[in-house]
Amino acid sequence: MMTVPTATYRLQFRNGMTFESALALVPYWRDLGISHLYASPVFTAVAGSTHGYDVIDYNEIEPVLGGRSAFEKLCRALRSAGMGVILDIVPNHMAASLENPWWRDVLQWGCESRYAGHFDIDWNRPLTLPVLGGSFDEALQAGEISIVADDRSGTLALAYFEHRFPLHPRSWEWVLADLPGEDEGARRLAGLAREATPAQAPALQEALRSLFASRSSSRLDERLAARSGDTDFISLIHERQPWRLRFWKDASKDLSYRRFFEITGLVGLAVEKENVFDDAHCLALDLLREGLIEGLRVDHVDGMADPGGYLRRLREKAGDEAYVVVEKILGPGEQLPPDWPVAGTTGYEYIEAAADLLVDAQGLQQMSRAYENATGSASTQTQRRQSKLQIITRNFQGELEQLVALFAGLPGAASPGQLRNAIVQLLASLPVYRTYGWTGSLGDADRAVILKARKTAAEADPSLSLQALDFVVNLLVSGGEANATVTIARTRFQQLSGPAMAKGVEDTLFYRDHRFLALNEVGGEPDRGDLSLERFHAAMEERANRVPHALTATATHDTKRGEDARARLYVLSQMPDRWADLVERWRRLHRDHVSELAGGAAPEPAVEWMIYQALLGVWSEHVEALEDIRQRFAAYVEKVLREAKLRTSWTEIDSAYENAVQAYVSQLLNSRNEGFLAEFSAVAAPIIQAGWLNSLTQTLVKLTAPGVPDIYQGTEGEDFSLVDPDNRRPVDWDRLRRTLRDGVPRYPDAAFKQFMIKRVLSCRRAHPNLFSDGDYRPLRVSGSASRHLVAFSRRHGEEMLIVFAPRLPLERLSRNGELEQAMWRDLAFQVPDDAASMRWREVIGAKRTGADLSRSVASLLSKAPYALLMGSPKR
Repeated sequence: MMTVPTATYRLQFRNGMTFESALALVPYWRDLGISHLYASPVFTAVAGSTHGYDVIDYNEIEPVLGGRSAFEKLCRALRSAGMGVILDIVPNHMAASLENPWWRDVLQWGCESRYAGHFDIDWNRPLTLPVLGGSFDEALQAGEISIVADDRSGTLALAYFEHRFPLHPRSWEWVLADLPGEDEGARRLAGLAREATPAQAPALQEALRSLFASRSSSRLDERLAARSGDTDFISLIHERQPWRLRFWKDASKDLSYRRFFEITGLVGLAVEKENVFDDAHCLALDLLREGLIEGLRVDHVDGMADPGGYLRRLREKAGDEAYVVVEKILGPGEQLPPDWPVAGTTGYEYIEAAADLLVDAQGLQQMSRAYENATGSASTQTQRRQSKLQIITRNFQGELEQLVALFAGLPGAASPGQLRNAIVQLLASLPVYRTYGWTGSLGDADRAVILKARKTAAEADPSLSLQALDFVVNLLVSGGEANATVTIARTRFQQLSGPAMAKGVEDTLFYRDHRFLALNEVGGEPDRGDLSLERFHAAMEERANRVPHALTATATHDTKRGEDARARLYVLSQMPDRWADLVERWRRLHRDHVSELAGGAAPEPAVEWMIYQALLGVWSEHVEALEDIRQRFAAYVEKVLREAKLRTSWTEIDSAYENAVQAYVSQLLNSRNEGFLAEFSAVAAPIIQAGWLNSLTQTLVKLTAPGVPDIYQGTEGEDFSLVDPDNRRPVDWDRLRRTLRDGVPRYPDAAFKQFMIKRVLSCRRAHPNLFSDGDYRPLRVSGSASRHLVAFSRRHGEEMLIVFAPRLPLERLSRNGELEQAMWRDLAFQVPDDAASMRWREVIGAKRTGADLSRSVASLLSKAPYALLMGSPKR
């Protein structure tokens, strides 16, 4: 039977967090009620890695973190405290770094390397290495490239600043030629190199090191220095390598290997091959078999050629008891493929569902109209398509051209130009990240997705060749004739559609469309018009039936803003007209600080709208926090402007534009801007209070709805972080430990949030079956405040729970910032069957209820508008 956690705690190793420092936190996690530590990748990564997703050795625990022994010590300490470990693994890609032994071997031996097939490399041409600051010729003429003996690795190499690119040994003879004839070491090395094979690598390394250590080393240095001064010779040697050094900006146009999104420093792994799978999972599977860890989180499963096949192999090797979840972003209405043997996803879909719970749908529509009127912005759907088209045709131009060539080489194909347009429009029209064809026809759900995208593409571009479009669609849907080229073409299409969606929507659209920032979240939609409490209940019922053991997240290392900042911004949907008026007033107040540049106003109206909204999300009642906000906000604004890719970007920086926007923000937050700061604080005060009520509802429902609640490090306290790297700042563990020890705090604030988490997690551990496998039933609520309350029950066997939490709180706030006590006076709700025959206890306040459940709940909610009732049979 699969291990099912009762609650996970995501910990980011690195940046000061080691296994030893984590060891000191075990008692805190135990007292909080966590069942499993959910660890970021701990395998050896490139030097200085801040996240661990740039792995260089799958079979070594990172020495910087403490190594294998320290990791095992942490695992044993957790087990002694009643907790386990879930480990994040990264099978889709590795670091394309010279520190990576597999990658270095590929560079040295090319397609002869034993690891040549481990990576998704096109060996029909030399391996491209986009590392240069300009063209190869420019670097050569500038004297930036030389030939050296790399004593550390035992190879001759081309040096480019700190990089040492190993030369293929059979080209060493050219470099060593003309050394003094009596030099036995040089003759021996040249002889070995002449017919070198990978099996002889150790002998070659030893011979070079011996030569380097001998009296001949000075002559070797002189020879290499002379060769380095001959640009024609270096160019000739370069042409004889299995790789080519390229300008880093050329990667988007021409790259010979699959990369992770746009990151050329991460190379795709061919993990669909059994030998590659085995090489990449030895240590992870050993840790499972030894009981040191109990589960795995699979990073970026959509990047793989055959995710389903990979997961079936992983389940077979990991065993039925291992808890396995996948990082997978589900589109609207999308479900995980039913044949994937996993517990579910890492939980982004709960963030999407929380919007149904906490956003006023009518207010959202009003705010959207106000935004478009004030900024002249196009609709979200128009911007979405524009963003995806830009990403596909510019940022992934090279991948696109490779895909076109694959389809153009198939029998019956249209012209490359027609195919290119068809592929581009189809990719831009996909409503999900990808489909999952490997061999044979697509499943019904994926077929429907492709056909829907075909219809959208044809409508979006009337000039599209329907013959070319149908050619591509038919191959995607049916798989065509079973041959390698068709399989590769379909696979590469699917592997490109995910990055096109992620970079086009998450990392472009979300930084352009600022109508309602709280919905600009991973897995979210900025312009959702179908929000409702009924949709939320339906999503939770489906979750209970389909994936009751999936993770439930409200914050991760990849979310766009902190969970409490998002909950605060939800409040704006209850005051859309007033917020729009306020933004217009503040824009007029600061119009003298808007710069007029050749490209237009800076900041433009849409960016101003973003600034005020994002600022509200992180605003603090404490004056001393202003300097911290200034520094963090400036970094955030820079990222927003560059990710939008409209007037500046990471690759084409417009300093004048960025400086103008930063100057606007700077004067906005200048302490001398007293009038605005005072007004902004006054406006923010009730929103901050209502935001805390939203945060606590979001938290309580996450802890009690179907799924395994995941707590991202530090977010059991307050989480008003901005986008990464702001959400990876050090956690104040001392403060969290101190507040956990304190008594019952007053609601609503961060201390009450942590207190609530502790109380509910204790209940989850005491009643694991109820929370992991209980059903989900919405409870009908009536009374004058019915729209301001969410209620549901869960039942398993003889156990039952009932949850009540407030929603849409702003209009019912009293002057002291709390909900009106009288609002629940006429509360009535649908009492579940058999509830009257149970004994009920309120978990958060630790009180027993009376016999009249409706009257008791109204009384409980008048004290604090949150209740978790646990029912058990009367004995």
